[in-house]
Amino acid sequence: MASNLHYSLDEANQTATLTLLGEITIQHATELHSLLVQAVQQVNHLEINLKNLSKADLSTVQLLCSTYRQMKGNGKNFLFAKDVSDAFLKLIEATGYKGCLEGIL
Repeated sequence: MASNLHYSLDEANQTATLTLLGEITIQHATELHSLLVQAVQQVNHLEINLKNLSKADLSTVQLLCSTYRQMKGNGKNFLFAKDVSDAFLKLIEATGYKGCLEGIL
């Protein structure tokens, strides 16, 4: 089974992009958490691409919010690529996490 999570690292520039495709739910939480921890440790700039995310759940939002806060607290950059999926925007609104990610969406 192909992964719905794609991580690309540019060590020279201390940047990474994490792309979430299709459905990312609790079944993907361990893999997503591992990639986010790796990014926090390796880079100063992390971009999250949610353009082709069709479904997510609370675990996805919590992991992204936690990573954003951790990177911000460490003086690192965390941002979303353009064209965040409607599914994700609706989810953060419904779960009350819009405030956590405000200013970077």
